Amino acid sequence: MIRASEVAILLTRDDLEEILRGHAAGRADLESIELQDGAVLVRLKVSVGGLNMAVPVELRMSVRSYQAMEIELDVAWSNMPLVPGFLKELALQRAFEALPGEYRDGTFCIDLSDVMQDVPLQFDLL
Repeated sequence: MIRASEVAILLTRDDLEEILRGHAAGRADLESIELQDGAVLVRLKVSVGGLNMAVPVELRMSVRSYQAMEIELDVAWSNMPLVPGFLKELALQRAFEALPGEYRDGTFCIDLSDVMQDVPLQFDLL
């Protein structure tokens, strides 16, 4: 048995894009991912049920806190000020529904064990 006191994981933009594309397939169309000064900028086109259109959603996510395998991200959307309220809510619900985690009041919580479950490397943290 090997014991490790610390494990560091480095995810590149390509890794993040692959993870998001895998989770968002069919529900949201990932346009691009951009890494910016401590934040990730995610651009999606989200199909809104009942309406025959895709709403562009731009999300800026930055780390608020982390503990064990859970990360809390602050979320801001920058391109939706002119979108009607009901349409914005539908689009945001669909956008976050497509991503692995839970969104509540400007905070997105991710359990890394859910995100990393398809990665072939398996390990236990003690």
